[in-house]
Amino acid sequence: MVLDGSSLNFVGLLLLALCQGQGVPDTPVSCVYGSICVLPCTFQTADELVIHWQQLDPAKKRMVHSYHSGEDQFSNQDSSFRDRTSLFHGQITHGNASLELRGVRIQDEGRYQCYTSNTKGNKDSFAVVTVKAPVVSVTMELVSDAVRCTSRGIYPQPTLSWSTSPLTNHTFHNSTMVNRNAEKLYDISSILAVLANDTQFAYICSVGTDGKGKTITLRQLPPVVGHGSDDVTIPCQAPNFALEDFSVTWRFNHTDTIHSGTLVTEEWMERVKGVSDLGALELRVKLEGVYICELSHAEDTYVSYTYLKNKINQQEPAPTGDLYPSHWWIVALVVAVVALVLLAMLVHLKLKDVRSKATKSSNEATAELYTVKESGLASSSVVLNLWVPSTPMM
Repeated sequence: MVLDGSSLNFVGLLLLALCQGQGVPDTPVSCVYGSICVLPCTFQTADELVIHWQQLDPAKKRMVHSYHSGEDQFSNQDSSFRDRTSLFHGQITHGNASLELRGVRIQDEGRYQCYTSNTKGNKDSFAVVTVKAPVVSVTMELVSDAVRCTSRGIYPQPTLSWSTSPLTNHTFHNSTMVNRNAEKLYDISSILAVLANDTQFAYICSVGTDGKGKTITLRQLPPVVGHGSDDVTIPCQAPNFALEDFSVTWRFNHTDTIHSGTLVTEEWMERVKGVSDLGALELRVKLEGVYICELSHAEDTYVSYTYLKNKINQQEPAPTGDLYPSHWWIVALVVAVVALVLLAMLVHLKLKDVRSKATKSSNEATAELYTVKESGLASSSVVLNLWVPSTPMM
């Protein structure tokens, strides 16, 4: 038999208990991360009761909770347990010294000692605490020619595996990363290289820890073409059994929620006609893009990707309005502006040419006028020279 990390950890704690417990049997206690956990302890009732709960860390003991003189004592409590512990005060008189531990952390794992003392004597009892953070959810998304599978907040360290439906001999390369966060929980993510625009295979990702886990299946469905103003139905990949136990979520382009549970979001109410019993999305107004259907229940999730492309009927005008805007008017406006600019430039150049020719003609006419005037003056001078009589010599 092969033991996983959690089992080896538990065995180690039990061995530590046998070495330190002096034959007193330990009580195994399994706690869920973030929840409330009860560590049992009983005693014979008597006067002058003292109760001490301690965590037996190998390096030092940590005071978890103390009670004496009829009330809780917190002066020596370790800071890591502050505001997280309490006793069942109504049952102390019945011999119950059990400890309630709230907001369980990974660091709470270990061996605990319950020491009780009264006029009838002393008693030690021990509990070995293990903490588990099960797989709560697994997400999967299609990015170009790869599929990413992710799950967070898990303990002990999880495992992740890939498969396809139908099975194939083709080798799909994948890369898996495991990180541990500040709360000592594990995050796991894996990327699987797939065939682009492949609708043949469904890709299955399974994440588990401590023998339990969840599975998510992703399939890319063939594109859907919308025609004119007709309604369109986008299918959802449904499992081979009834959907009563499944919740249905529709998203647009990964981030915009269309439908969740039984309700359509407010911003999509005018666009969505309804969701069928098989989970299909019925649209009145068609926005091009990727529509993602997610069917999920306790252990399994089914995700399908469908691309919607609109094909406008040439005999019909393209729909307009805020819900389904047409961009052709923008193109027409740009073309008109460019044409007006070019026309204005041509008119400007034509006017400039006319003005240039007019100026040139005016200059030439002025030059000829000056030439004529100068010629006239010269002729007059000659005539005068010819007709002026000479003065007689004295």
